[in-house]
Amino acid sequence: MARGIDTRADQGAFNIEGGMTVAVVGCGIDIVYPPENIGLYLNIW
Repeated sequence: MARGIDTRADQGAFNIEGGMTVAVVGCGIDIVYPPENIGLYLNIW
């Protein structure tokens, strides 16, 4: 869920029918970092 290309790759996976993605978090699953990726976080979970 890092900024930049990681965010774009995760978003791109959702644009493909049946697409899936996995996020690596370094803060714990209850902390969204970077905070602007809250939408991405909610889509993954």
